[in-house]
Amino acid sequence: VASSNRVIASGFAEGRPGAGILDPSMSAVVTADGIRINGVKRPCSLAHSMDVLTAGVVVPREDGQGDELAVALVP
Repeated sequence: VASSNRVIASGFAEGRPGAGILDPSMSAVVTADGIRINGVKRPCSLAHSMDVLTAGVVVPREDGQGDELAVALVP
């Protein structure tokens, strides 16, 4: 990111009352084509003018025992 002079938008805030960055409304799953991210990110000011969006997501654990938190980097 730094060596390429990329600008990053932080999408960790949640637009739901009482929700924090450890309770993301977005989820991600692995598919045959890559990773699919589902959900809506609000607020996320100026995200359209940035090179990369970072956001907290919930992903299924590899062992199949529930979910865990992850960070998504979306170009």
